[in-house]
Amino acid sequence: MEQGYLFMALILLIGLGSAMLFWGMSKKKNENPNKIRVTLFFFCINYFLVSCVKAFLGESESTLVESLWDMDYRTCIHYGIPLCAAGIILPVAIHIILKERAERYIYLFITNIIVGGIMAAMICDGLQNGLFCILFVVCAGIAGVMTFVYKGQLVFFGRGEYGNGCKMLLGQVGLAVIMLLLYFPIELFVGNLEEFQSSFWEFAGILVIGTLAIGTIVIILSLALLPKGAIRFLSLLLFGVLIMGYLQALLFNGRLAVLDGSEQTWGNVQQIVNSGVWIIVVGFIIFMGYRKRKVEQIYRTICIYICLVQIVSLGYLIITTKFTKESGAAELTIEGALELSDKENVIVFVLDRFESEILETIMETDNAFLEPLSDFTFYDNATSQFSMTKSSIPHMLTGVAWNGDIPENYTKYAYQRSDALSEIAKKGYHMGVYTAIRYYTPLFYEETANYKEHVEKHYSFIKTLSMMYQTSMYKIMPFMIKSKYSYYSTDINSIAQSEEVWDIENDLPFYHNLVQEELEVNVEYDKAFRFYHMMGSHEPYYLSENMEYDKTGRQVTELSQSKASLKIVYEYLRQMKELGIYDDATIIVTADHGQRLEYAALVNGEPTITSRPLLLVKGAGIQQEMMTINNAPVSQENLMPTLLKAMGVDWHKYGKALEEVSVDDKKERTYVDFDLINRYVVQYAINGDAKELSSWSVKKGEPY
Repeated sequence: MEQGYLFMALILLIGLGSAMLFWGMSKKKNENPNKIRVTLFFFCINYFLVSCVKAFLGESESTLVESLWDMDYRTCIHYGIPLCAAGIILPVAIHIILKERAERYIYLFITNIIVGGIMAAMICDGLQNGLFCILFVVCAGIAGVMTFVYKGQLVFFGRGEYGNGCKMLLGQVGLAVIMLLLYFPIELFVGNLEEFQSSFWEFAGILVIGTLAIGTIVIILSLALLPKGAIRFLSLLLFGVLIMGYLQALLFNGRLAVLDGSEQTWGNVQQIVNSGVWIIVVGFIIFMGYRKRKVEQIYRTICIYICLVQIVSLGYLIITTKFTKESGAAELTIEGALELSDKENVIVFVLDRFESEILETIMETDNAFLEPLSDFTFYDNATSQFSMTKSSIPHMLTGVAWNGDIPENYTKYAYQRSDALSEIAKKGYHMGVYTAIRYYTPLFYEETANYKEHVEKHYSFIKTLSMMYQTSMYKIMPFMIKSKYSYYSTDINSIAQSEEVWDIENDLPFYHNLVQEELEVNVEYDKAFRFYHMMGSHEPYYLSENMEYDKTGRQVTELSQSKASLKIVYEYLRQMKELGIYDDATIIVTADHGQRLEYAALVNGEPTITSRPLLLVKGAGIQQEMMTINNAPVSQENLMPTLLKAMGVDWHKYGKALEEVSVDDKKERTYVDFDLINRYVVQYAINGDAKELSSWSVKKGEPY
């Protein structure tokens, strides 16, 4: 992303050069156009030209910064030379074509594109390449018509009037930055301390500095670039949006979804009614503001009042919240991730949300891709205990069945009632558990080789402000626009990272480490157990089959990312073979859960899809020419017994190992799905082949 910002600086510099050329030509005619407005004008032209190219190349849905995030210096030169040429030609051409109207045209264009850009950016969460191209053409056309038709004077704030201009903007801009960059973000932090596992004070410091800086910059640029009429309109519009956004967050949102990669939707009627209320209220606010100047003063007073209320509320939140550095610093790191034993290795790859149907699609369309898995057995009739990672990972590491409790309580219950990991450690296995620490337990920290008590993580200034703005906009926007601001736990975690910490939401660092540093045998331990939790097939899709990372999440498909996760496993297996430790290893490639059932199915009591997590197993000493398929009715309750059996630990109290389940087994399997929005739980019973929808029925369904 840094390259994208550097390129923005480049086109701004070229725009400045064009502005200086234009200004020099104007001076000869005794004209003195505003340098800032002229520079912004030529910057917009450069931005438009590059956006057109990117839109043509298929990146119309990305912003220019996003589409240039991985550009190299050659690409910069390829774009820079034509832009420099245009930067010389355009100022001359505009002077020749528009003559004495050139300055007026520039001012009208800047006014139109700022007002239009702000409105478009709010509706669409940014100015994507395609959107900006359309906006530019529309604003250029309107400015052209107004230049020749509109006879009114554009009145800007003069040097002695900046104080009045600040008064006009201070209330609305102050409320905007405090609400969007301070109040809601800190409220989010305090309500989700387990997600923000870094220093609160560093986080809050960035927000305070960002709030002051952005608020100041917005006011200064508004007064420098916009005429009084445009500023008045924007201040009224901003007040209407902020008031409705405040009400949306407090009253209209209801219970918002946990943003784990699935998109929350709202009914058409709900969206239309909600949008109608927004249009009516915001329109009324603007209308009343234009009718009477006193109303504008009332608006500013309301803004100041809400600002004070939010600041006091923040103070109370901070004082009453216990921020513990210790819990934030504890992490499961990458230490030992590339080290194995030269004797006994038991390895589990958990490819998040990898549905068996994906593997079956690959079998049908590209079977040669699966050749590295020839020694494995594919259990195509496997089920998971849970539909969510939050409960599935603890279940896989403990083997403890669901107790009927809510997800928040099951994790603690499962780890307290299982000593499987302790038995693995007692057996002499060097134990590395590579998952997010929120899915683990302090009970086994001492036995876990990659646990570290204090890990330094620092927030990225720009990422933090950008991400917190997005979370706030998701909260305050109407339902029809809200999905534009959707974000995931991946995005939250990305604002504060450490290269030491195992990343379950981006598989590329693990792949790069694997390729560059390679697996090695550590002679200090005879046995190794490795549990790798990876992004796998989980949304959003960032990693392509060619191992290329797309930060926008728009260019990669589920199938492509699934293949990428398997390629990482393949590279791991290849290196094991080179080290001579592959044949004697027990290796399981699985998923914590498959695709989730839809909420409508939960309420109606009728499943609409099945859910089968990937399950591939290679036992120690197994060699075969091609992958075999086993249709036995297994589930993740058979995973821990299988691991313990492979390690020579008594597994019987945990149930049957996978190979002990016969194809004719009639045991009923269960699958638990939680809806965290409406607090609803459904337990499904699976009797028969899990691929068949007729085998699924509701065993229990109720609110919780």
